[in-house]
Amino acid sequence: MLLQKIGAPTFLWYSFGAAGLLALIIGVVYLLPLPLPRFADPHYQYLKRHGLLDATGRPLPDEVINRILAERGGDTF
Repeated sequence: MLLQKIGAPTFLWYSFGAAGLLALIIGVVYLLPLPLPRFADPHYQYLKRHGLLDATGRPLPDEVINRILAERGGDTF
């Protein structure tokens, strides 16, 4: 290992190893088909910012959203 050859301290080996393992775990989790939470979902955030949610916080049906946006002159989906 390169770190051993150059005489790096042991804590440095473990630091690089832990950082690499963490990056690998995050990469694997990122590839799983998990749904995004609402704060990270761009579609939900767009609807929230444009007042296209019902009283419970759920998105309106697509037909209603498209009609409202067409009336406002905004983008449709």
